Amino acid sequence: MYRIPYLVLCLVAATHQHNITEFVVPDAVEVGGNAELVCEHDADGGVVVKWWWTRPGAEGPHQLYQRVDNAGGHLIAPHVDPPLNITLSGQDNNNIMLWNLQPQHSGEYLCEVTQNIVDERRSANDLVVYSLGSGPLLNTTKFEGETDVQVTCEAVGVAPEPRIHITFDSKTFNTSALHGPIDGLYNVFANATVPEADLDGKEVFCDISFVLAIDVPTAMTEISTIYYSDAWLASSTTTAVPETTEAPTEIPEQRLPGGGTRADSSWVLLAAMAIPAHMLALLRM
Repeated sequence: MYRIPYLVLCLVAATHQHNITEFVVPDAVEVGGNAELVCEHDADGGVVVKWWWTRPGAEGPHQLYQRVDNAGGHLIAPHVDPPLNITLSGQDNNNIMLWNLQPQHSGEYLCEVTQNIVDERRSANDLVVYSLGSGPLLNTTKFEGETDVQVTCEAVGVAPEPRIHITFDSKTFNTSALHGPIDGLYNVFANATVPEADLDGKEVFCDISFVLAIDVPTAMTEISTIYYSDAWLASSTTTAVPETTEAPTEIPEQRLPGGGTRADSSWVLLAAMAIPAHMLALLRM
């Protein structure tokens, strides 16, 4: 006796099949930015529209929105920290806007459109909230009396999970330490100890990539040409400045454990230039 109503429902669903005609969830948004989520459909009655959000590693989704037929949309704020700020967007109340996004708001966003209870359509996309943080920062350290140079590359406050690399002369050194996430952000560090003869006059690249494949609009590479050769210092009259940074006005000496001192290539050259000037002042006295 239950077959006839079931068949009627199937015929109704087949007669009024609908589609999601436009669906937009951005692949990536920079931290603090906003995102409009669009879900347009061609259903003409008996429609329920829902938005869902599933965080990475979560057991289940959070419902963010529901609209039944032509009634006004109802926002459902999830109990998460930091809060996910949501408002309606668009005159038809099918779309929502997310504000001040943070790395913890990354995840899958799904739109569900159901007509006449049984005819359901879904579209979903992953949204990644990224942070470029501070970096990449490239530094070189040469200890007094030694011939090796320590090259470091680091970045702070980066999301999603990053990888960092030091590359020169076809050699690559990868992430040495990764800390986080703390509030959704990571700190990452790589280092390499290199004979100064192998590094002298070479371009050194310090760059960041993400474990997830996302496109970001800003270059995430610092490039510097490193000089340590005594012959180069004696013949040069200019200061070696990394290509992506401004020349430092003053770089103080830093005492290290064991009595060593650290200096990058620009500091070494400034010291070499200061000696002749001092001698000239003495001659004029």
